[in-house]
Amino acid sequence: MPSPPDPPRALLEQGLTAHESGDLLRAERIYREVLQTHPDQPGALNLLGILLHQSGKQGEAEVCLRRAVELSPTVAGYSNALGACLLEQRKFEEARARLERALALNPKLAEVHYNLARLSANEGKFHEAEMAYRQSLELRPGQVEALVELADVLVTQGDFEEARRCFLEAIRNSPPREDLVLGLARTLVAEGRTQEAETVFRDGLRLFPGSALLASHLSGLLVGALRYSAALEVLREAEARHPESAEVHAELASVLEAFGDLAGAALHGRRARELAPCHPVPSSNYLFGLNYLPDLSPLEVHHEHCAWAEQCADPLQPKRAPKNSGRCSGEKLRIGYVSGDFRDHAVACFIEPILAAHDRKRFEIFLYSNSARSDLVTERLKGHADRFAIVAGMNDEQASETIRGDEVDILVDLSGHTGGNRLGVFARKPAPIQVTWIGYPNTTGMRAMDYRISDCWADPPGETDILHSEQLIRLETGFNCYRPPEEAPPVAPPPALAGAGFTFGSFNNLAKLNDRVLSVWAEILKETPGARLLLKCRQFADPGIRARTLERFAAFGVREDRLSLREPAPGWAGHLGSYREIDIALDPFPFNGATTTCEALWMGVPVLALAGKSHAGRVGVSLLSRLGLEDWIARAPEDYIRRAVRFAADLPMLADFRAGLRARMGASNLLNGPEVTAALEAEFRRLAADCHS
Repeated sequence: MPSPPDPPRALLEQGLTAHESGDLLRAERIYREVLQTHPDQPGALNLLGILLHQSGKQGEAEVCLRRAVELSPTVAGYSNALGACLLEQRKFEEARARLERALALNPKLAEVHYNLARLSANEGKFHEAEMAYRQSLELRPGQVEALVELADVLVTQGDFEEARRCFLEAIRNSPPREDLVLGLARTLVAEGRTQEAETVFRDGLRLFPGSALLASHLSGLLVGALRYSAALEVLREAEARHPESAEVHAELASVLEAFGDLAGAALHGRRARELAPCHPVPSSNYLFGLNYLPDLSPLEVHHEHCAWAEQCADPLQPKRAPKNSGRCSGEKLRIGYVSGDFRDHAVACFIEPILAAHDRKRFEIFLYSNSARSDLVTERLKGHADRFAIVAGMNDEQASETIRGDEVDILVDLSGHTGGNRLGVFARKPAPIQVTWIGYPNTTGMRAMDYRISDCWADPPGETDILHSEQLIRLETGFNCYRPPEEAPPVAPPPALAGAGFTFGSFNNLAKLNDRVLSVWAEILKETPGARLLLKCRQFADPGIRARTLERFAAFGVREDRLSLREPAPGWAGHLGSYREIDIALDPFPFNGATTTCEALWMGVPVLALAGKSHAGRVGVSLLSRLGLEDWIARAPEDYIRRAVRFAADLPMLADFRAGLRARMGASNLLNGPEVTAALEAEFRRLAADCHS
């Protein structure tokens, strides 16, 4: 029987020309026309499969590409195209087999190395990905997408300098592209070259006027440089051009929060969440911001968290519960901690004493870092872990698979809805038991989060359980443990005894100083003539925020000469040394301080707190109660004012109190890492036993 005639080459070439020019409809029509008369022509099947793959029709594409490979199994390009299609569908095992077959057939094919690089990156094998991208670029220099993706892999590995070179080469080989400008600028920021990054952002905004993406990231850079007013100006212009941009509204919420404009921040945060309901950053920023609002009840805040989770997190939970490791409560348990703050950060002050005290004969410790940044604290923390893995750069599914592969028994979230969280990983339930702790003073709202660690002071039994989607675990020791910085200077006498005048103070974030706080503090100043209020926070480096804060206090009758607004002093020694200028620290409400309270107490400064109705409003109660300082806990605003005035009038008491406070704190379990860790480990054992029963 005579073989069918070859397909009309001219027709196939017309299709390929249309395909390469972007006319996909015409190209598809031509490919299908050829296949009507020649259904087993592998070239036409391969080209149609590639087109369908590019159009997002992966199932149809796979059928065509498989048939092309069956007909011509020795053509490397066909196996490569099928491997790329399988990769897109996350069929990683077969994708690798097909791509390695293509590589064996033709090791000089740049596209095969490129797809193997993408596969390795998707599997979290970043070093393998880097090598494959480099091989692809060696075979075909100047590939823009390979350069960009290689840069992303390098950033994940912390090689910012080489990533910058890749972005610069991509820009030289491409028409102007917004994503390339953004990538270059962000890499410069990561290198600490912020002035150059700002120039790149602003040049980019001239190329792409009103770009919401560039404006949002430029705002973040300016905020990092403590130039909040400049950030606000950039965002207002972007909002005028892009009123429906979730990124712009989310950034506006953050910047207005920094100004202390809580109403404006809530308005823009809510709008960002409406525009991008399940985008993790706007959603978590919005929920975090609710903790600052004094007019929102704790139950309303709880409902907002649960509404987010029901819409965005709970649907991601697998139908089958994660497989238990089989390790019973008497065996060595694997505990995983997830955070973006395993570095010189407040969270490290609370997690390091726990990690240092873990019983390594009974527990294996895994740290999953959502940051490629590393410092001396990071290196110390690594020394307390059996495994340290960077999950920054991995998507949620990749990070979940990494954790599943480690067979972690209990996975602990240290971020909640703070920046750099990986709640999307926890939503996928990679561990049979999941716990949230330390980093966030509220519920996550998620069904996949089983427990939240607290204590009886921050969460009195029967009072706050209703405010949590998680089951509360109340440690008898208290819910946290503090490690004071080694650079802390000695405790100094009360400044009022040295004739400096009596000074109240707070080093808390300005966002915690709502108008109710200001009104109470203003009343304290009215009833203590001659006293002053010292406030210190990052935002006061910005003249616009300083001016607005003075205006806010003026509205409550407080003159400028009774206020001292300071930006942070450099270094731990400088920061902690500033507490020497304070006689009494005032804790804000309904969102208390935590790190700032511990710092003040360690520096001998008594802290006056107001007991609230949620965990965020009762952290002060927990810290002070554990030191036996219940007299410094007020039950109502009027009581808070009375106590502040009474304590300020008793300088001898303050002097004695200050002289003994560091010793009192050192003798308490607040600084006893082994005791708190033992209580935590006992709970972990109990949870594991319950899980296996």
